[in-house]
Amino acid sequence: MLENDRPDGASTAELDAEDAATRVEAAVRIRRPRDDVYQAWHDLQRLPHLIARIADTALRPDGDSRWSARGDAGARRWHVETVADDPGHRIAWRAVGDADVAHHGEVTFECVGNGRTTEVRLTLAGLPPGRLAGREAAECLEAFKRSLEAATAPLPG
Repeated sequence: MLENDRPDGASTAELDAEDAATRVEAAVRIRRPRDDVYQAWHDLQRLPHLIARIADTALRPDGDSRWSARGDAGARRWHVETVADDPGHRIAWRAVGDADVAHHGEVTFECVGNGRTTEVRLTLAGLPPGRLAGREAAECLEAFKRSLEAATAPLPG
């Protein structure tokens, strides 16, 4: 895990005042083991099938990824640099280049209860202020939850 995973040197856990004004958090508990949930999020080719608002993802040869999404505000596209990947626990990223919406964020995975349930917490910063981004983040996590909980067979890893 990288300690300084933002371009300005601060970690995503230490968002500055500007980020706090545009910070969006959403969380959901999913009745699946943490490793299954982490693998499902980490599998960029599968993610658009689990979250309807994600239109497309593609891993680039340099290890970064390209994303496109549909939302109430229209279509958006961005390139992502992964700045931290702690398998089973946390993925952090930042939009790079000419992103429609410059942002950075992280998703964390925490075992709760008996280990068969995972709390997924999504934190985004740098988005335009307003309730739309927060609602979309919550909707994405709920869609992710429904997809994973509906899967009765083990998820491919």
